[in-house]
Amino acid sequence: MRRAGPTRHDGMASTFLALNRNKRSLVLDLKKPRARDALLRMCRSADVLIHNIRPSAMARLGLSYDAVAAARPDLMLDGVLVEPMAARGVELIVGARNDPHWGATILVGFGGVSAELLHDVRLLPAGLDRAAIAAELRRLRLAPLLDGFRGAPAMDVDAVAALVEALGAVVAATPAIREIDLNPVMVYPRGHGAIALDALIQT
Repeated sequence: MRRAGPTRHDGMASTFLALNRNKRSLVLDLKKPRARDALLRMCRSADVLIHNIRPSAMARLGLSYDAVAAARPDLMLDGVLVEPMAARGVELIVGARNDPHWGATILVGFGGVSAELLHDVRLLPAGLDRAAIAAELRRLRLAPLLDGFRGAPAMDVDAVAALVEALGAVVAATPAIREIDLNPVMVYPRGHGAIALDALIQT
């Protein structure tokens, strides 16, 4: 599976803003004047602007809503989406693609640093049932983390299997979808489910 990483701009620091435009990511270090100027320039042509920084912090950086509104006076507020912070759990990555040679294919593995260091993933054909998917999850090298390692609660593997099964069905039934990336998928103790915290769909 191919996963597009962010393009770094003007270094990195604790205060940054990630933007996505035309399926390309950009990270701005808003502590630097050049990055703030770049953001205001992008506001003049952006289709959608999303940030998860407190308004007071944005104002301190000289990027208040008034400043953004001045840069794009034609923009209209179409709504506000408020989401809760997700609790910690076991982090997985789940992806799917319509491969021209292999057909609908699913990738499952452990996320975060584990994905980058260990490449602990499995490639599965779409159409597996939940029991087969759960068995594949337990073939991952870090699978003990799903079953209560060192006294931790066992994770909701059934919920992950259901998610993977549904994702495979969607991709197999929709040839126009090139790729779906769910990263991360946070898995909680048995009976509490799993949730995709971010998703990218490419057509």
